[in-house]
Amino acid sequence: MGELFEEISACKGYDNCFGKVAGEIKPIVFRMDPTMRIMVITEQPRAGRKKESLKEAFQVKKSVPYRLKHLLGDSFQTSVESESGIFYWTHYIKCPGEFRRIKCKMDACADAHLKREIEFIKPTLIICVGGRSSSWVLNKFYRNEKDWREVLWRQIFGNIIEIKLAGSVTKLFFLFHPSERSSIGWFIDQKLKDQLQNVVSQITR
Repeated sequence: MGELFEEISACKGYDNCFGKVAGEIKPIVFRMDPTMRIMVITEQPRAGRKKESLKEAFQVKKSVPYRLKHLLGDSFQTSVESESGIFYWTHYIKCPGEFRRIKCKMDACADAHLKREIEFIKPTLIICVGGRSSSWVLNKFYRNEKDWREVLWRQIFGNIIEIKLAGSVTKLFFLFHPSERSSIGWFIDQKLKDQLQNVVSQITR
């Protein structure tokens, strides 16, 4: 079960991936196993982050981990801190930084690692946070839709996309990135909280 974790942790980068272009390849990845039924995909760890500082950020109001816990409940924090339980947290780009400031092949990291993480865990629910992760998941697994924001709006009315992974049904749920720089996105995410928690409760009960 640890082979994929070890492989991603030891990644040396790919042509024009963020880490290589930025000049620092330090992927952040949490341990995973197929019992983790809910996968949360955010865009990228903030510059300077390490795995332990991500865990500590749950205590910082307005941080992404803090806001994700607000949306998903305390069990999300417990799973991340223990690297076990029902939630698995990963990133579209594993190396910390700011991809918007660097010209690179955006999908390189996700194409190399994220698809394999999804296929390994086969989650019952994938929560895509932010435009990059949401667009990538739609393009790879549900090409009937092009605009993740249109899908997000329909979630308010209970319209949740389902895909097939190795014969099993996986639900997709989309959120705006809960950054403190995006007050409108965070406002909409909170409006989706009840719908999201309803989907999560169907899996955890």
